[in-house]
Amino acid sequence: MTDKPSSQPSGRSGRRSSRKPAAGKSEPAGNRAAAASRSKKPPQTDLSERQLGDFLLKRLLGRGGMAEVYLAEQLSLGRQVAVKVLRTSQLSDADDVMVRRFQQEAAAAAALNHPGIVQVLSVGCVDGLHFIAQEYVDGINLREFLSRKGPPSVPLALRMIRQIALAVQAAGEAGIVHRDIKPENIMVTRRGEVKVADFGLARLTHSEELVRLTQEGVTMGTPLYMSPEQVNGKPCDLRSDIYSLGVTSYHLLAGHPPFRGETAVSIAVQHLNSTPPPLAETRNDLPPAVCSLVHRMMAREPEERYQTAADLLVDLRKLLRADRDDPDSLSKVQLDNETPTTEFQWKQHLRPVLLFCLVTALFSAGIGWLLRPGDPLRTTPPSSTYKVFQHETAAEQYVEALVLQNEAGWRAVIDNFKTRADERYRMRALEQLGILLLRDNRLEEASRRFHELELAGTNSQEMRLRGIAGQALVLNRQGRYQDSQTKIDQYERQAQGRNRGDEQAGELREMLNAARESNRGYLSGSSPAG
Repeated sequence: MTDKPSSQPSGRSGRRSSRKPAAGKSEPAGNRAAAASRSKKPPQTDLSERQLGDFLLKRLLGRGGMAEVYLAEQLSLGRQVAVKVLRTSQLSDADDVMVRRFQQEAAAAAALNHPGIVQVLSVGCVDGLHFIAQEYVDGINLREFLSRKGPPSVPLALRMIRQIALAVQAAGEAGIVHRDIKPENIMVTRRGEVKVADFGLARLTHSEELVRLTQEGVTMGTPLYMSPEQVNGKPCDLRSDIYSLGVTSYHLLAGHPPFRGETAVSIAVQHLNSTPPPLAETRNDLPPAVCSLVHRMMAREPEERYQTAADLLVDLRKLLRADRDDPDSLSKVQLDNETPTTEFQWKQHLRPVLLFCLVTALFSAGIGWLLRPGDPLRTTPPSSTYKVFQHETAAEQYVEALVLQNEAGWRAVIDNFKTRADERYRMRALEQLGILLLRDNRLEEASRRFHELELAGTNSQEMRLRGIAGQALVLNRQGRYQDSQTKIDQYERQAQGRNRGDEQAGELREMLNAARESNRGYLSGSSPAG
């Protein structure tokens, strides 16, 4: 039986810290009350032996950019579970978008009850610690499996792919797209079962409110396994997961991904304009139908892939049935609507056009990309293994930074491209560095960057507005609610009459609205709702 998601389970209270105003300054009563409320957020330390509701944390299993994972005991049932705790350093009361996304995506994943999906058991918050409890899988992930054992036999690989496809089908029928299918998110148990984990990038395709929270146009996922539409920041549906499953299947059968490179951007661009090496050339014992199935999953155009997981499963069952009845006949199986790899080849002369499209699409993500909450379920920062490569143009350097999403990436654009022709890329990078610093709670540095952006944007009303908006968010997070509200009012005055579509700031307005409500609540002496 699955526990129902709970928003406020009971548990032992945690440590509390007090928050004092700066010397020489006084705060209104409302600010002091708000500060007392915010002080419930404990500093993030090793939480082993801490109890969160029904869950006693035993030991730390892993730590990432947004979450820490603990082996825990569910006391009421006496069973082992895994508990993912959202890092409190990433949160502020004004940034309720991240918390809402964390809770709603966990609740969505909890609704998925399938043997091929790691089961989410509960979501809750105790003393400012937001957490997800999920099934503990005793095993290793698929990347570790391949590292230890190498590529499996064709029949075993087909059975593993089928189990993953069944999980993708179950999620798709619930309106959920995983968006990050890759070997690290596929668990292999000691009994040989395969389970898909980490629906933290899940997008509920049937709920407008939740789609707004996950922010259409945001590129998320891992470059090695991302679909072309995901690289381009376009809306993704189940066919994107099928593409990522195809890349994962290629890795499973070949022992390595189809595209490799020194930098994240080089990998992302290959998904747009390079043809993967034929599987048959990588491993000559593979039946043609198996190669055809994998390459069809990796078709660059969504319309040329399997349209549903059910369609994919039909061909997988045909291959498995042939292997069961007569293994020698597997090499003779013909699949319906086979699509030769050559149909997907793109001309190399399209590379500049595709790069332009990639930059344009990523620009179109606008402030939605910049203010997107990090993935609360991710336990491995996606870009940690990629170094910053020095590109020849600001456009290429900017795309690299967008994929890497780290400080070094943004600084490479800001520091190395200072001509007037590169100004728009430099300002965008300056803006995104400010957002990164804000999300890391490096507030003074973020404030300086946003102020610099406001001054640098003398020739761009849009960038000047974003500099003002960023300062308003920093001030709110610093507890300077009156100053924050003054900046918000300045933003609204200067934004009047602008085309909202051109402004590309729907998510920014949502963040500013949250900050405005927070400011008013604290200044009036009452904590804001939610």
